[in-house]
Amino acid sequence: MGKGSSEKLLQLCHDAEAIKEIEPGELGEIWHYRTMINIWAGRVDEARECAWEAERIFREAGPMERLALQMTFNLTIDITSGQVGRAIEKSRAIWDIYREHPYPSGELELLNYLGIALTHQDRNIEAKVTLQRSIELAEKLGDYPLVCWGYIYLALVYGAMGDLESAVDLGQEAKQNAKLTESPYMLASADAALALNLMAVGRVGEAEALVSEARELTKDFTWTIRTPAKGLIDLAMAMLATAKGEEGADKMFQEAQQDLHGAAFSLYLEGRTLQLHGESLIARGEHVLGFERLEQAKDIFSRIGNERRTEQVDGLLKRTMA
Repeated sequence: MGKGSSEKLLQLCHDAEAIKEIEPGELGEIWHYRTMINIWAGRVDEARECAWEAERIFREAGPMERLALQMTFNLTIDITSGQVGRAIEKSRAIWDIYREHPYPSGELELLNYLGIALTHQDRNIEAKVTLQRSIELAEKLGDYPLVCWGYIYLALVYGAMGDLESAVDLGQEAKQNAKLTESPYMLASADAALALNLMAVGRVGEAEALVSEARELTKDFTWTIRTPAKGLIDLAMAMLATAKGEEGADKMFQEAQQDLHGAAFSLYLEGRTLQLHGESLIARGEHVLGFERLEQAKDIFSRIGNERRTEQVDGLLKRTMA
């Protein structure tokens, strides 16, 4: 989201708040919109302050379902800023509310966010169960964008577990559900994610066709919010260029990392992008820059509490320097 667009939207929120005799619930919604605007604009600190205020208002004004929904959305801030363990811990209190005040749409959001948080830490068994529940509920509610993202993240989980063929199958499920959204943005995201899975099993030709499709779908797209989507597309392009031995891969890796930096839910993907770039550089004998990228990846994995990836990158650094 551009600075000008976000400032205009924030001004509208300010104007709405100034209306006399505004109801507490309406005031809470205004602070919620402020939170959304700031998080999608990449302003995490400002979003956190707005989120606290929205949560405070709904805690006092109710209803409990709306409080739980706000608390669920606020997990976005913790995950995006690297406080993944905190987000997982907070989810327990939210489940307590939903048990007493069932709200399927809110429960779906919580399952989706919790699944992403567990994926960040490579807690693969828990992530798999949570994302499967998220997909089942999203299918029941007809929320195809969340079905699609559920399959994209579930494919990441299977890939991390070494089941690359299942990751491809899940990526294809994501693509099928992306078609149901009739959204070029969702279809391009699914194409890029599936392309990465295909490259992992050596199906470079199929991956290249999907990357081309993703680029065609988004060639006239204006990226007004910061999400993992554009970073996924750039990462797929970088991995494709690397697989084919083409020039320009380094620039694509850098663009992918820049797109993911500060975008919602993207720290894990940013870390993986830096790791893959570092490994690519070292394979070409460019050790200094490769070490730098791996150190950055290690820092991100450490921040989000992903012990497996932290140890993996640390081991690679030690072996290469030996």
